[in-house]
Amino acid sequence: MSLNYCDGVYVFENENKRRTKHKQEAVVGFYDFVFIWIQVSGKKAAEAKAQAALEKQLELEKQLQAVRLERDTAQTRLAPFLAVAEMRFTNEPPNKRLDLLIEMVKHIQQTVESAQTKQRDRTIDKLQAEAMVKLLRSAPKHPVTLIFRGADDEVAQLVNMIEEVLRAAQIPLTKTSIISPDPFPPGINMTGGRGEELVSEVNAIKKALSMAGIECATAQIPSSEEPINMRVGRKPPN
Repeated sequence: MSLNYCDGVYVFENENKRRTKHKQEAVVGFYDFVFIWIQVSGKKAAEAKAQAALEKQLELEKQLQAVRLERDTAQTRLAPFLAVAEMRFTNEPPNKRLDLLIEMVKHIQQTVESAQTKQRDRTIDKLQAEAMVKLLRSAPKHPVTLIFRGADDEVAQLVNMIEEVLRAAQIPLTKTSIISPDPFPPGINMTGGRGEELVSEVNAIKKALSMAGIECATAQIPSSEEPINMRVGRKPPN
């Protein structure tokens, strides 16, 4: 009996030891798993960072290559101008030659544009016409007679534009076309009486024409009630 009992105790003690050993092994296994998981996660994070850094480096290299290509293209395009600048401004510092060439080209361009502007027909565009009408609506409304040479197409076109503006501003208007050789000096000449309202209206019309870049000479007639006459001659020579 005691032997069996002792055997029973012995067997019981071995079972407890076995269970304790299993628990210890499970804890060790868990910590091993956690350690391995941390290592794997850290490795993946490091790989992700390395991949991101590599992609960023590749993008920067791509941008650098584009900048270099743009620089090389600009240098290729500038080469002829640099050669001209060196030949044209031999006595100037090398770092100022290109700037001097640019200034010279700008001056030539302005000269050409100015010459083209002088050669263009006199005209009044839509925005200019609107501004002129707005100005003239507050001016006196004495009748104006437009006198011009009808055989000149440029003059006739300008007179029609002026007529549209004056009528839109509700200024009474009559037109007289002369077919004979032009009896007027070049440009626009306007006369009127010395009356205060006549002078005010003449000045307003002159100012309105200037908005479109059209010059107009004015003169006063001794008679205070002399009507306003606008003589539109051929385009002034350049």
